[in-house]
Amino acid sequence: MASDNLPIDILEFVTREQKNFLVSLHNQKEEIAALQHLQGLYEASLTLKEVDEKDLIIIQLLTFIHYHYLYATASYMRCHLNEAYASGRIAIDAALNAGLILQDRSLQVKYLNREAPFDKTVRHYKSLPKKGLEVHKFIPALIDINQKCSMLCHADISSFLHRVNIEKSKETQTLYVQYFQFSQDKNEFKIHFLQTIQIFVLCLEIFSEFLVDEKKILPKKWHEELTELGTAIETKINQLRKLLNTSE
Repeated sequence: MASDNLPIDILEFVTREQKNFLVSLHNQKEEIAALQHLQGLYEASLTLKEVDEKDLIIIQLLTFIHYHYLYATASYMRCHLNEAYASGRIAIDAALNAGLILQDRSLQVKYLNREAPFDKTVRHYKSLPKKGLEVHKFIPALIDINQKCSMLCHADISSFLHRVNIEKSKETQTLYVQYFQFSQDKNEFKIHFLQTIQIFVLCLEIFSEFLVDEKKILPKKWHEELTELGTAIETKINQLRKLLNTSE
């Protein structure tokens, strides 16, 4: 086993992270604009100065999601693809938990004690339609993304898909371990970045009815902007996929 970036110490690692971040900032201007737009929507959603006790956990979960929004996108811009998706998965877990509590505030006690349905949240959500019960329209999409992200969150072979390169010759093959994971194709790089941002659009959607209709701290225009941003991101991802397929 060999690597072109071994050994690497903490100073070199952080230096490369910073360089990757600045390159991403320069090359992904359209994606950064979407990032900043979503940041503004999160800022507006977290303007509650006084929080009712029954709403405290909901706001805590929303703040927790915003933290992972910053961490995941910063990780991706530093070229840590797997870590960005792992952080997104944690945010999805928080959104799924919040979705249950928003439907029934009495579940907060069970959430604190990690009792059912919070011990198997995804399984619980999947059982609801079979019982004739409705779920938020974006819950199925979040569950699907959650399961895809989970493939990159464990120390199994799928976690190494973006971490190694293998060069073969007639006599030997050399394994290069990568400390930074990113696509060399600019369109695929943009797709991964937009997909990371998209996770946090969907997470925020789970709270929209609570913020706009129940608490009335945000206008309907806020939700319209969120919906339009989500649609624009999905449209751009599909456009980039077509370009990616054409170039292959």
